[in-house]
Amino acid sequence: MTDKKQKDFTTHWIFDLYEDGMAVSEIANEVHLTEQQVYVRMRQHPDCYEDIKKIREKMYRTRIRRIRGLSDKITEGYLDRISDKIIACHSDEELDKLYEQIDINTVQKIGKTSSDRVQVAEGKATSIVGTPDGLPFQVLVTRLPEGKTPDDFTDEELEQLPMEER
Repeated sequence: MTDKKQKDFTTHWIFDLYEDGMAVSEIANEVHLTEQQVYVRMRQHPDCYEDIKKIREKMYRTRIRRIRGLSDKITEGYLDRISDKIIACHSDEELDKLYEQIDINTVQKIGKTSSDRVQVAEGKATSIVGTPDGLPFQVLVTRLPEGKTPDDFTDEELEQLPMEER
């Protein structure tokens, strides 16, 4: 095989592996090149590289949706079973035994995760909802005198009011 044909074969092989979702480091190991050489080969064909990046991104989003869908289905089934068991209880003693069996941390995590996803979908929160303190940045709040609103002050007066970090 000539050198040009070998290069073309390797380049097509690289693109095929990349399209299948393999990491560039894994591709480099597979074709016995450095990561930089793999990127150089892919960038020599920018149209093909961009098309494959789009295909790969679409495949990734589809995979994420499937995983979320499966997770939602399992979660919904779990919550339905707990709900059915709670409804079936006829006495406080049965209910107490059931509550001992239920992992409340799991139920709370499900509620928090579901709530976060709804808020992100509705645009009411950032996509980094799960940070320990809630928001991934500091918020400065202007402390107003009692009975006053921001409309009662000029911009210069508002800037002079004390600020509180939250």
